Amino acid sequence: MKKRLLIIIHILVLHIAVFAQTGVITGTISDENGEPVPGISITLKGTKTGTSADQTGRFSIRAKKGDIIILSGTGIETVEYPIGNEVQYNWVVKVKSKTESEVVITTALGIRRQQRDLGYSTAIVKNELLTQSSPVNAANGLQGKISGVNIATMNNSVFENVKINIRGIRSLTGSNDPLLVLDGIQTSLQYFASVNPNDIAEITVLKGSSAAAIYGPDARNGVLVVTTKKGSRNNKPEVTFSQTFQYSRISFYPKFQEQFGSGGYGSYVPYENWSWGPAFDGSQKVLGAPLIDGTEQRVQYSPNNSRKEFFNTGVTRQTDFSLNARDLFFSVQQVNLNGIVPGDQNKRTSMRLNASREFGRFKLNTGINYIRSDFEIFDDNGMSAYNISNNVGLNNGLLNLIFNTPAHVPLKRYKDWHNAPFAGFDTYFNFYGLNPYIALDTWRQLGRKDDILSNLELSWKATDALQFTWRAANTYRHENDKNISSGQTANTAINVNGNTSIPGYVSESSITSNRLSSEFFGSFVKKVKAFRFTAVGGTYVRQSELKRIGISNSALVVPGLYSVNNRSGEFGGGGGNLYSRTRMFSLFGSLSVGYSNWASVEFTGRNDKVSWLTEGNNSYFYPGVNAAIVLSDAIPGFKGKVFNYTKLRLSWNKTRNADLVGPYELQATYTASGGFPYGSLAGYTASNNLTSPGIKPESIETYEAGVELNLFQNKAAVGITYYRNNMKDQIIPVTVSRSTGFSSTKLNSASFYNTGLELDLTLSNLLKSKDWNIGFTGNATYNQSKVLSIYPGLDRIQIGGFANASNYAYVGKPAMTFMVKDYIRDSAGHIIVDRATGLPSVNPNLVTMGRTTPEWTIGLSPTVSWKTLRLSVVAEFKGGHLAYGRIGNEMAWTGVSAATAYNNRERFVIPNSVYMDPVSGKYVENKTITINNVTDFYTGVYRQAETNFMYSANSWRIREVSLSYSIPKKLLGAQKLIQSADLALNARNLFLWVPKSNQYTDPDFNFDAGNSNGVSTATINPPVRTMGATLTVKF
Repeated sequence: MKKRLLIIIHILVLHIAVFAQTGVITGTISDENGEPVPGISITLKGTKTGTSADQTGRFSIRAKKGDIIILSGTGIETVEYPIGNEVQYNWVVKVKSKTESEVVITTALGIRRQQRDLGYSTAIVKNELLTQSSPVNAANGLQGKISGVNIATMNNSVFENVKINIRGIRSLTGSNDPLLVLDGIQTSLQYFASVNPNDIAEITVLKGSSAAAIYGPDARNGVLVVTTKKGSRNNKPEVTFSQTFQYSRISFYPKFQEQFGSGGYGSYVPYENWSWGPAFDGSQKVLGAPLIDGTEQRVQYSPNNSRKEFFNTGVTRQTDFSLNARDLFFSVQQVNLNGIVPGDQNKRTSMRLNASREFGRFKLNTGINYIRSDFEIFDDNGMSAYNISNNVGLNNGLLNLIFNTPAHVPLKRYKDWHNAPFAGFDTYFNFYGLNPYIALDTWRQLGRKDDILSNLELSWKATDALQFTWRAANTYRHENDKNISSGQTANTAINVNGNTSIPGYVSESSITSNRLSSEFFGSFVKKVKAFRFTAVGGTYVRQSELKRIGISNSALVVPGLYSVNNRSGEFGGGGGNLYSRTRMFSLFGSLSVGYSNWASVEFTGRNDKVSWLTEGNNSYFYPGVNAAIVLSDAIPGFKGKVFNYTKLRLSWNKTRNADLVGPYELQATYTASGGFPYGSLAGYTASNNLTSPGIKPESIETYEAGVELNLFQNKAAVGITYYRNNMKDQIIPVTVSRSTGFSSTKLNSASFYNTGLELDLTLSNLLKSKDWNIGFTGNATYNQSKVLSIYPGLDRIQIGGFANASNYAYVGKPAMTFMVKDYIRDSAGHIIVDRATGLPSVNPNLVTMGRTTPEWTIGLSPTVSWKTLRLSVVAEFKGGHLAYGRIGNEMAWTGVSAATAYNNRERFVIPNSVYMDPVSGKYVENKTITINNVTDFYTGVYRQAETNFMYSANSWRIREVSLSYSIPKKLLGAQKLIQSADLALNARNLFLWVPKSNQYTDPDFNFDAGNSNGVSTATINPPVRTMGATLTVKF
């Protein structure tokens, strides 16, 4: 018995000794830049024991001290690592020059997959390409670089706002913004402009709506998957400091006439803002009314350049600091933007902290990003309200005050309006408009915006095949805005221009938005012989809240004290108060099957339940499927010296969209009426919109097919993609009879489609030697759409613009289409004029003109490197669409536009015109009947025919130019503090070429962020070209 006991003890000791030497080894595999490398084969040398890295580069394997681990896989150099005493390892592999087939893409849920496995189109932009021209807004760094993506700058303001559409639009009246996924967290696109571009490691663009089956309805317009920088995989910290200075000057002014000055009908009027006076002759003329003491202002009657000199040179100062250490990344950025409009400024400060840590099979990732913006700008709306109340024409937009000033007026002389005798509120020359410098100082908007974006991710690798991930996030924004009017009091003792007093006021508002989300999913990966199965299933829940509080004071008692308590009378609403809360609960899943690394198919599905639709319509499911086959691997004959890689892909999916129904829009709601509460008296009003409880989500069905090719020893890569989106059950507003007590209701009715073709070309190493390397990338997008139906008995719906020139959804036409007022024409398109006056008449009905969005978009980007010097250029073309310049209409009224000086303002025959022959009763060509009054023509019927201000929106532009130089290490000397130093000269929007018909502004500009396009107004600043330099030093 004793002997048996000793034997058992001896066996146990040996068993324990073995287990003490063999255990579970965990770790991550990354490339030389610290990026995780998924799918790497991990094998215990001399055995059949092995595993593979998951999508985050993590792995686990049983091994003991002294064992050798072999790392191998497609696109990397095979490497061996010995096992020591540690149980956790972070191994680095050297990645070979990747072909298109070997590129790893961050797909839905942050899962990294090889591009060869995907059945839908994607694109990836790394940090180096994104930031090569040092953009303040990351969206500007994407312009012209990705097929299918149209990024239009809305306005040249200190906010640099842009509009992003991927493959056209999916909704006539709802949002067409792509979804922003920031480090795995779904959030609103509005935060994209706040993210520091230098913090971004890469942006993956999921172009189609295939990702919607996993990400939900917000992904129907495509997805921008933004991955920020993480900590390094080694113990060596790296500090990076960079400083950028950029200067912006206006590159495109409206075309002015410089032949005629103040007055009307050819006569000089000194106080007139009309430029319908006599021709310039260089004489001295009185300007404005004499002062009370009889002093006159005299100026030279010839054109000057002060309208253009009114604007400043914009200055951007950007400072960046970052620390990249093991499992930690920290950055700080300070950006100061001073705009071209005097006094406009925006100061942005951002801080980011990303950290990660592994604990065996557990991994923790967390990140927090704080952004604060403090801004001050001119308040256009405040000036507009004053002008409307005083029945002043051209009441909207600072540019109206500037550009409609007669050419001989020395505008800059009136900058010091407090002291200059003829610049003051009571003494300015113009009886019909303010000194623009006074307007700038009187109406101001000040604000502060705080963004906090935080996320937490915890993952557990339960087995080699099974992993669970939980993500929680909070995106928070708080914005305080203050709109003020300093007020101006008309002094009757000195007033000579008839200006009425401007009341001083202050309006304050506070807006808070908050989104909490929680996402939990599991992923299972199993390889069975030649098959690889990947299953994902999970749940997502979020709650969004929005709160707005506004209060105003319409009459300051003490001038200069901008407090709502400095008032007489009741408080105002300050723009209205509101509160809303919405929730969404979702279940999603996917199953993909791969075979022999050359074929894959993926099935996806998701069900959403939302709080803002009625029961029965608030839960909806949508499926999807995509497949890919690499023919060059499946069929040996497809692979040769010319065709190195050939892949076909197909995808289909359905998506739903219900976000254009407000949180409480399907319920009867009441709001405080204007002017109430008044004292103790309350007042409420019902909504003018008839509730529609039967509303259901809009439906989107998408088809996509594509081919990807690598040619000529992988020196050329070609991608071709065709897509079609069918949209049904579009939610549109429909007018109802006033007898119902309501004005409109919303219904599911309209339908349309958009379809397109995308072409991508990459040429690598066109010329490669020891010192030289030349490359080229290009992309082209063709997009077409058609409205199929609106509503029974209704063939159009206005989307945005003005009464006589607007974007419409019109049956049989593209979405969107311009409809404008035009002259009355005959069947051949000739303008019909009156035989007596020579003047045309305006058609009372709107006519269709053309599409408002580009039909073709082309991006071209050559790069040339010589030693450590690198030149990169991005050029972009957009064409096939039209734009409308509202300021052209307004400049015609005052007579400052180049068009109004046609024929030296002598009477002329309307080109392309006909008149009715009283004898034959037919229209005959007009060769002799001239217009009877030039001034009346341009200030009347010419302005009513908005076709005069339509123009081709075609444009070629140089989006970016970057010339960078990496200082050779030998020039840095033997010191060890500075690891590298780079100097870059950069420019954005360096050149812009447009057709002669465009005499107004950048055709990309648009007056609002909605679904209208190509409508520019006097509230939009002129376009600029920006040039600067960046110094980057790494320690």
